[in-house]
Amino acid sequence: AEVLVDADLNGIDTHGVCYNLDLHYLTGLMNGYINPTPDVQITHETPGTAVIDADEGMAMIASVKAMQLAIEKAKNTGIASVAVKNSSHYGAAGYYARLALEHDMLGFSMSSGGGRVIIPMNGRYPWMGTNPMAFAAPAGKEPPFVIDMASSTTSYGKVSIAQAFGI
Repeated sequence: AEVLVDADLNGIDTHGVCYNLDLHYLTGLMNGYINPTPDVQITHETPGTAVIDADEGMAMIASVKAMQLAIEKAKNTGIASVAVKNSSHYGAAGYYARLALEHDMLGFSMSSGGGRVIIPMNGRYPWMGTNPMAFAAPAGKEPPFVIDMASSTTSYGKVSIAQAFGI
């Protein structure tokens, strides 16, 4: 829930509680798309990398675990990468990237998915997902630099909200 509330508090309505609770999470749980009791496990691990299987559970749980694990690994190796597989919608990417700031580290978070909703340049048909990504960097005494974006012109959530209002 913290990831959703954080999105709302940061003005990312398309990834907050009101928009996603019913659309993604309750619907997914009721229809069996999201496992309510996943067995989240690390399935592969090296000193600087890992793969987490989310067991079709909520991606937010596995994604927080992934960033926390990446931070711990980076403390020992200087850089780390942790992937999550078999998960669902993971919310605002910036939340996970910002977790690294608490440790004076760079954070990068990204996800594939969202279905084929984006038409590539010079294309005629949707072929790609929005592939959200975020980067966070500490800036000393200044506020940190954080960018949270989709690789598309806008997020799919903003398009859905506009359609709901007939825009």
